[in-house]
Amino acid sequence: MKAADISRRPGVACLTVIAVLVALACVDIASPVADAQIESSAWAGMEELLCMAPRGSLPGGEGLEVGQKMQRPTSKGAILSLAFSPDGQAFASGSASGAVKLWNASTGRVLEALSREEGVYSVAFSPDGLVVALASGDGTIILWNPESRKSNRTLLESDIVNSVAFSPDGQILASGSADNMIRLWNVGTGEVIRTLAGHTSWVYSVAFSPDGQTLVSGSADATIRLWRVETGEEIQVLTGHEGWVYSVAVGSDGQTIASGSSDGTTKLWDATTGQEMMTLAGHSDAVISVAFTPDGQTLASGSLDGTIILWEAGTGEEIRSLSGHSGWVLAVAFSPDGAKLISSSADGTVKIWQISSGEALKTLSD
Repeated sequence: MKAADISRRPGVACLTVIAVLVALACVDIASPVADAQIESSAWAGMEELLCMAPRGSLPGGEGLEVGQKMQRPTSKGAILSLAFSPDGQAFASGSASGAVKLWNASTGRVLEALSREEGVYSVAFSPDGLVVALASGDGTIILWNPESRKSNRTLLESDIVNSVAFSPDGQILASGSADNMIRLWNVGTGEVIRTLAGHTSWVYSVAFSPDGQTLVSGSADATIRLWRVETGEEIQVLTGHEGWVYSVAVGSDGQTIASGSSDGTTKLWDATTGQEMMTLAGHSDAVISVAFTPDGQTLASGSLDGTIILWEAGTGEEIRSLSGHSGWVLAVAFSPDGAKLISSSADGTVKIWQISSGEALKTLSD
């Protein structure tokens, strides 16, 4: 297994960055603010490179010191979220500018588009493919029907919404927010079924188990939590990461959970016992997005180091590393047949990769 020398400094104070938006420019990092609580989204205002969550360092920047410089790969052109349609014919993207696009997965042509005032941090297709849920920095969730070119419903949250996921039967939408809460919504009525409280910091990622009975969440409190959907009961708390948990995914067997963290690692967990199965160390910066192939055999991890690594889920062996983005990799998603991977970046592009060869088939600009 390929290992990386990962610098971990979880105690680094939150840094305030004051910079004018300049694409591909370097900016100086100002002095740390001891007890500052900067309320900014994980990716909101990429042009300002603000800190995330209540306290902590820059996203993935645990090793940064005062006076160091951080490369500025892009601005509001950053594409923050991706999701394939259930039939694999299209995929949706959400950007820091608020632009939402539906793309033809074969030709790369934009089929439909929608604009929001704030960044769109998560997109998710309903199981029937008719609705796309959009999680926004303005505290709303939009249920968008691209075919009718209108929003079906707007769900109001109390804070920035970082992640959304549909249950396998399409009846429930889960959302994770900057108020540390998870909400389960009735998709038909738009009402909150229940609120799940337990995390002590921002919830960055939510994912359902294949049977829809369990919800998995990842948070800036460095934990992964498992919840019983029917009752809202917290089943387990998984600990082991040394930094914020940005992304979680559940394998097709329902027993394997993957998590990506600002500590630079991807971990695999046993959903039944809550035990850590293995740590995958190959990235040199924060792991922002993880995704399984539909058969659960391959795992992809996207990182602020600008690369994507494909892993053999059963053994933890690295299959290959995909390079080509010129900025942070912010989202990865597999096609329903597992043959292709899409990735999005702070460089403002989406790449479509052939899994078998690692070849970049297309590069699309938002």
